[in-house]
Amino acid sequence: MGTHGTLEFTPGKEVGLSSECFPDILIGDLPNIYIYNVSATPGEAMIAKRRGYAVLISHAVPPFTTADLYEGYVDLERMIEEYGEARIFGRLKGLRNLKKSILNKARELHIEGDDVNDIHVELTKLKRTLIPKGLHVFGRRWSFDEVVDYLTFMLRYDREVPSLHRLLAAARGLNYEDLLRSGSALLDRIEEEVRGLVKEYLERGSVDLTKYPDNVRGGITAALNYARTVAQRIMSSDEVGGLLNALNGGYADIGPSDEPCSTQTSFPRVGTSTPSTQGHSRASSP
Repeated sequence: MGTHGTLEFTPGKEVGLSSECFPDILIGDLPNIYIYNVSATPGEAMIAKRRGYAVLISHAVPPFTTADLYEGYVDLERMIEEYGEARIFGRLKGLRNLKKSILNKARELHIEGDDVNDIHVELTKLKRTLIPKGLHVFGRRWSFDEVVDYLTFMLRYDREVPSLHRLLAAARGLNYEDLLRSGSALLDRIEEEVRGLVKEYLERGSVDLTKYPDNVRGGITAALNYARTVAQRIMSSDEVGGLLNALNGGYADIGPSDEPCSTQTSFPRVGTSTPSTQGHSRASSP
């Protein structure tokens, strides 16, 4: 159990171990059923298989949530909102002092930026960053709401289908990249709209697209169909069944490593894993 096993990282050749290499000596003819994180890097999975003769039984990652803001970061966001309102309504008195306070607070929180807009963008990135929500329990499936949240985050970026967030921005006549660069408050509204569409589509199997322009309806449908397929795979996950099957001497079906969301700020494309990742149990991979 793990992902970084001593066995496969014990000194030995990169490929084709001999009987004199330490991993081969240690494993002998013992079956190696390896409970492995589905999002682990393909290279490490390859090493586990080549040097430890492992049969990889994947387990899911924890559900995701947004990092959001707390303590001093909330104070900084409030100051930036106050600054924006003062500019809109022409309350120029004290604007310079407020800007100075924002820059000082940002430095205190180790947020880099030469002006208020730069700081706002960085603060928005922090707020929207994905983080694991607790720890994964082997064999536990996610709740419906956790699946909806996961799919909402997954659809932030383009992959086999266009980003649903991008499509909803286009429906408003806006450029998604510009919204990301500016840290626009519209991002939160678009994300809530995506969450609503995903939830409705999973519950009812359809959504009303008449309020959207013709040029984005096809893309919205494709994105929602893709999300439903991923949801079905998540909900059909059987980690315990996969492990018991392997312990019983059964065949563990293969599938790709990695999963649509990651704890990084970027979202890797689905289905681009190399063949070396094969060996994960397909049933337990979202």
